[in-house]
Amino acid sequence: MTDAHGSTTPGSDSPNTATPSTAAPTPPPVTGWNAEAAEQERPAASDLQAATAAVAPQLTVDDVLATVAELGNLTGVLSTAEPSDRAQLYEALGVTGTYADTRNACWRSLST
Repeated sequence: MTDAHGSTTPGSDSPNTATPSTAAPTPPPVTGWNAEAAEQERPAASDLQAATAAVAPQLTVDDVLATVAELGNLTGVLSTAEPSDRAQLYEALGVTGTYADTRNACWRSLST
């Protein structure tokens, strides 16, 4: 065979004599995989539903105080934390603050 520049590609004029490759093995049926996945999905869905339906236990004052004691110097950590981090924590806890600049005082309250 001759290309646009007049060069001949060796062996290109001969017919394709390659033998066809053997057929690929037949893949296993997908239905078996689907059934296996469905078997695994049922308990997982049940576990997920149970976990999301569970209500967190109410903490007592003693529970909170024990957690704070376990964490160590929480007031020291909060005093050195970035203001935006403290704000996120206070918001998550439902703590609001009101600052009266004329009195240089701050009042905190908890929302319930």
